[in-house]
Amino acid sequence: MDPIRWERVTSVPPSKARAWYFDLREDDHMGHHHKPLYRGRGAPRRILSRSADTVVVEDDYGAGPPTKATVRLKGTNAIAYVFESPLYRSESEMTFTPEGTGTVLRTVATPGWKGIGKVVGLFMRRSFPRLVMRDLDAHVLQMEEEWRSNPW
Repeated sequence: MDPIRWERVTSVPPSKARAWYFDLREDDHMGHHHKPLYRGRGAPRRILSRSADTVVVEDDYGAGPPTKATVRLKGTNAIAYVFESPLYRSESEMTFTPEGTGTVLRTVATPGWKGIGKVVGLFMRRSFPRLVMRDLDAHVLQMEEEWRSNPW
């Protein structure tokens, strides 16, 4: 599968945007931007561990086994992600680049299906990248809403 590339500009400053994306919460996929993506229910998340530079979570998107995500701070302007389930493994990185008073968010993900997931991947060849990008869009919309209502 080809890499998934996503880019958006936000009004949130780079250091604030990076901090927001690293502050993973159990309700991150439960807001009104995410619920439509996951059968109207959202996607429950459990925090498995948290340290100063790494957070490990388990997301249940409701289709297949839950996905474990390991999220690590990388340098001063990026976050690295590894997503793993019995069917899937992906690595990605999100960078936070200054743009005026805001930030350009860029993600490149290398998705990979494994085991029986390779069959699933054949059926999701077109829809999966769109779902990933819609999920990323939902996160940035949530962050912008929070920033506009109460800048932190």
